[in-house]
Amino acid sequence: MMTLLRLIYEGKFLNKELTADFFKMLGTHKGDGHLLRDLPEGTVAATKHGWLEGVRNDSGIFFLQGRPYILCVMFTYLSNEKQGEEAISKISRLAFNYFDRVARATEYGRVVSPR
Repeated sequence: MMTLLRLIYEGKFLNKELTADFFKMLGTHKGDGHLLRDLPEGTVAATKHGWLEGVRNDSGIFFLQGRPYILCVMFTYLSNEKQGEEAISKISRLAFNYFDRVARATEYGRVVSPR
């Protein structure tokens, strides 16, 4: 999934018009995904979540200024689906915090600008 999203992001999978449509469609937040749940208001991302009994998945491209990234979190064999959803949110928050910090850091790792 990450490879597919990377190819789409780089414009190597779809033509320019379809790529723009893809990001527009996935950039419309549906409200019940878990990658964006605990992130700051205004976070720009194109995400797609999915679920079945015992399965929770969420994937997305995050357009973080200076440090875009792709994140895919997939759980199977869940006995407690709510815990899977919470784990997706937590993993997403940790990834966002890391990439946000790296985007604001100097080449030596010093963060000089507050969020």
